[in-house]
Amino acid sequence: KTATLVRMLHEGKLDAAGKGILQRAALSDEINPTTRSLLITAAADRPEDFGPWAAEAINKVLEITPVDGHPSETRGPAGLVLLAFDEASDRGVHVPFASLTRWLRSPQRLYLERASGLIESMYRGRAKAAYEEVLGDAGADPAARQFLEARLRDTERVNAAPASPSN
Repeated sequence: KTATLVRMLHEGKLDAAGKGILQRAALSDEINPTTRSLLITAAADRPEDFGPWAAEAINKVLEITPVDGHPSETRGPAGLVLLAFDEASDRGVHVPFASLTRWLRSPQRLYLERASGLIESMYRGRAKAAYEEVLGDAGADPAARQFLEARLRDTERVNAAPASPSN
């Protein structure tokens, strides 16, 4: 069955059923994260061949993957999460606010950086409140707290700066 899908894809003849099989695999937590990463990347690059489901897969990864993974595990869930952050950023995929703010509680700095970057680009007016919410949680990870305190200071500094004159 896999060989048939690959042949059909190579020939540009992947039908709706084949696209559905690939989509279900990319969305499945039971499939190897490396395989899922490849499918998501391919669908994002070539939606006409794979179907228009890359954004759905990206959102699912960011919504349900545990936030305590290790970014050095590029072959595990961490690589899949980093791919989802990158694809969301690079392709302008809309990610729900709650799916991003949950990553602000991660002990992994790389996740904090990616999540805060997307929050600030997609939800600029809500970033400060999101950071303050996590900082108000006594159980927040110390590394996350330190990162978010600095990010909050930067956000406040940018908001307090006078507008630059336009030419």
